[in-house]
Amino acid sequence: MTGSRRPLQPISCWRNSLFSVRLHAGLGRLTLGIGWAGLRHILASLPPFAAGQVCYATSVILALAPLLQAGWIDPSAGIIADSKSGASGAGRTPSDKLHFAEVNENLRAYGLFSHRHVPEMLQALDLRESQFVFTPHLLPITRGILSTIYVRLAASGAPKRLEQIFELFEGFYTRSPMVRIYPPGELPEISAVAHTNFADLGFALDEPTGRLIIVSALDNLGKGAAGQAVQNMNLMFGFAEDLGLA
Repeated sequence: MTGSRRPLQPISCWRNSLFSVRLHAGLGRLTLGIGWAGLRHILASLPPFAAGQVCYATSVILALAPLLQAGWIDPSAGIIADSKSGASGAGRTPSDKLHFAEVNENLRAYGLFSHRHVPEMLQALDLRESQFVFTPHLLPITRGILSTIYVRLAASGAPKRLEQIFELFEGFYTRSPMVRIYPPGELPEISAVAHTNFADLGFALDEPTGRLIIVSALDNLGKGAAGQAVQNMNLMFGFAEDLGLA
């Protein structure tokens, strides 16, 4: 997805039987779409079906795609994605774990090593399960996702500076009006993206050790769901990417 046109893979491609992935009769005709202008030439030539990237996956993929494509991080050192979502991310099905008394003033991890969105992230980023750990958490808020992703920069080449990371992301998303890159020293927050279709990205780098942290924030009901569907439709039909969204 991040630069190549590839259909969704069937569940048989995934080793971990704990992953809960629902198959659809038209799966082989679906192509992943994340709604950024770098994919305009891909989405414009699709068949009439495209699978919108889901909320958690969007927050993680947008944060990692530029770095992986540039070869700037070392996946063998392990990539950790720690994500937190509001209660609306769990859907509308009633559950005792979503009762007000269970969610309010609480923070809970769930779906460890078994979350159904992990295969989507691995496929889009071309990573192996052994290289990636994803842990979602339920926040006591209605909407919004904040993902904190930990990576180690590749040892090859000259050491990278934070300004170079910023320039890489700015260049990668230069034609993506719905992705906002924060300058060094500033980090995204959920309040800045709630009720919008923006995805915000920021960074912190420990230059001596090459450890990089990417912070990604979006609205799980907007950029992570309905807003992204509209954005993909705009790209597929040649409309302005932010039509009806900005």
